[in-house]
Amino acid sequence: MEPAITTEPKSWEPFYFIFIFTSLHFTSFCFCYVKLNSFHGPFLRRATTLNE
Repeated sequence: MEPAITTEPKSWEPFYFIFIFTSLHFTSFCFCYVKLNSFHGPFLRRATTLNE
């Protein structure tokens, strides 16, 4: 039996597109999350030290 990739290469294109799309969204979400943490980190630490 031959693999489906050689007989029908177009069947893998949607899966490849979805994988790229989700990975791009995941990386952008992680980047924004890290940026928010690095931005709010010092302010939150200052607030906790002021409360103590």
